[in-house]
Order: sequence, then structure tokens, then C-alpha cells
Amino acid sequence: MKMTPLHPQPIQTPEEIAKVAAEERPTHDRAVQDYLQQLHQRTRDAIKGYRKAAEMVSQPQLQTFLSSNAEQRTLFEKELASHLQSLDVEPGEHSSLPGRMHRTWMSLVETFSGDESALLRECERGEEAAVNDYEEALSSFRLPPEIAGTIERQRDQVREDLRRLKTLELTWES
Repeated sequence: MKMTPLHPQPIQTPEEIAKVAAEERPTHDRAVQDYLQQLHQRTRDAIKGYRKAAEMVSQPQLQTFLSSNAEQRTLFEKELASHLQSLDVEPGEHSSLPGRMHRTWMSLVETFSGDESALLRECERGEEAAVNDYEEALSSFRLPPEIAGTIERQRDQVREDLRRLKTLELTWES
């Protein structure tokens, strides 16, 4: 920090401000464990959602994309489970209520409309929620570097999948 005659208070650089903000975020406390558990549950929900969506579409290209995303989320789930275990937390095996509701809604959309674009929009909605969850984890907690790296990488992949979903939706709307 610099002191100047005109500014009797120390001037903080953006880096110093970011460092202080990071230090104020919780680390390995219960809130971090709970949030990682929530991310793990949401990832399990995504696996089930993508599998269900793949079963519901008729286009082979869509089936392949959705099945591939389910497999990718399976890898994500295993990574998050490993991180939870490193924090002495046993990963849960159940789905979240929002995840179950989302899959039920997807079933209703497909049953009553048969509209694959509507189904893709529901997948997009789930991915947008996942990106928000990842962003919140990164901004709200001071995570160990290996966990933060995993979450950043997974978030970036989910963003890319969201972009691809939007492109696919435009293709099917045409």
C-alpha cells in the first residue's frame, strides 16, 4: 500500500482489494462442504436429465449429443465426489427436489407437445442454473486450488455445452 501526502489513508491497488475480499470468504467450513454437496447433487440431476432427454428425442444427432453430455456429467460427478471425500464429506446418492421437478417438467413437455425444441429449452434452463451454481461457488468461497480448478473447468464446459444447445435449438426451430 502506498501513502501519499494528499491521501493520509493507504491506497489499495485492485490486487490488494481482491486479496482482502478472497481472505474474507469462508474456506473449509460447513458452508463450503454443503455447497459442494449441492453441486454434486445438481450434477447427478444433470446426468439423469440428459439421459431422460436422450430417450425422449427422435433425432440421432440430438440423442448422441444428449447422451454424450450425460457421460460427461458422470465424470464431473466423480470429480466432485472425490473432492467431497477429500473434505471428509460422504457424497449423497439422492437427487435434489428442483432436479426431480425439472425432469418431471421435461416429461410433460415431451408428452404433450412432442416438441424437441421445447425439450432443448428445458435443457438450456438446467445448464444456465448449473453455470450460476458454479459461479456462486467460485465467488462465494475461498476454495482449495484443486477444487477451484475443477469447478472452473466444469463451469467452462457447461458454458460451452449451453452454447451448443442454443445452436441445436436454432437448428430444430428452423
